[in-house]
Amino acid sequence: MSAPTLVVWGENDRLIPVAYAHEFGRRIAGSRVVIVPQCGHIPQVEQCDITTAAVREFLAADSNRATKTAPRRRTASRNLRKA
Repeated sequence: MSAPTLVVWGENDRLIPVAYAHEFGRRIAGSRVVIVPQCGHIPQVEQCDITTAAVREFLAADSNRATKTAPRRRTASRNLRKA
């Protein structure tokens, strides 16, 4: 997988243990793992503010990386003469 990846996991997830978050982070190169405290299986509902902050930070960092590495696009100039 080459896409930037954010793994968000509740530290008290009873359905899927938090160890899986660390394993995903280990197996997905360049990924970032965020463990949300005092949270179960649904971080975006249980700890909305923390989850939203983590996602915004991740997207901002990814946007900055894309801006620095993306090739500059040239825009074609148009000849706007009046007929």
